[in-house]
Amino acid sequence: MGQRLTVCAVVLISVLSVQGWPGGAPSNICFEGYVPNHGNTVGITNNNYKIEIKRLTNNNFGVELSHPTNSLFRGFLIYPVDITETPIGGGEFTNLDTNTKNFSCNGVSLITHTNNSLKQTVLAEYKTTTTEPAGFKAVVVITDHEDYYILSSLNQ
Repeated sequence: MGQRLTVCAVVLISVLSVQGWPGGAPSNICFEGYVPNHGNTVGITNNNYKIEIKRLTNNNFGVELSHPTNSLFRGFLIYPVDITETPIGGGEFTNLDTNTKNFSCNGVSLITHTNNSLKQTVLAEYKTTTTEPAGFKAVVVITDHEDYYILSSLNQ
């Protein structure tokens, strides 16, 4: 019986990794390099997805993830970075749209999708409490969960 339980656990883990995370990135994503563990990176740049940052007030930034031709995507992960593109703490995401949830991992505030339905844009605000970010990075999962882009507001 112990051997059957082990085999079932391995099969369940394999199925979860193939299906991805339809309810958003797992809360331990920061320990996996802030990238999905379910496919191949399609590209780092030249993907036309954009993450735009606008200063709203002294401590608040508007963050928008979109595509200029309104190409749809299923999933995302967005987090603040310093000038070397290292994830940083010192703030939190607020005013999220209905497709977005926030969580913290290793002191870094992140937002991710709440479902795997197709999306056109993601809007959120980021409020700094101690450290102002130099920019934001995003992982965008396109229509096939195995294909994703990594982009940064620092090099657009």
